[in-house]
Amino acid sequence: MNFCINRAVRAVVYAILLCLALSCRKEPQVDPEPEITVTLTPTEISLTKGQSQKLSASVEPAEYASELKWLVGDDSVVSLSGNVLTARKAGHTTVYAFLRNTKAQCYVTVSDVQPEAVVLSQTDVTLRKDDTVQLTA
Repeated sequence: MNFCINRAVRAVVYAILLCLALSCRKEPQVDPEPEITVTLTPTEISLTKGQSQKLSASVEPAEYASELKWLVGDDSVVSLSGNVLTARKAGHTTVYAFLRNTKAQCYVTVSDVQPEAVVLSQTDVTLRKDDTVQLTA
């Protein structure tokens, strides 16, 4: 009987020691992901076909800047080389600068080339009531 009691006491002691050992075990320390911010300047651009504009992106913390990626929503409207936009055709699109789960965006509107001047075939015309004249540009 003493043998059974000793065995039972020993089992309880081992169980207690095992519980203590498990409760004292430390989980490995994992550094939390830093909070990342991406800022894009400007956030809205209006361009005419053929015009170019540089975009500036800033990343905090700065050591993550090399991981920054760019994306153009519709590359038929603008092309992107590095951080320089070039307007290709009239339309609207969005340019994104993103890093991991963070993004910034710039809304882009492209219009057709505006004429610098309009020259009319006649510059001085006198009209009376019900008269018409046809001008050409």
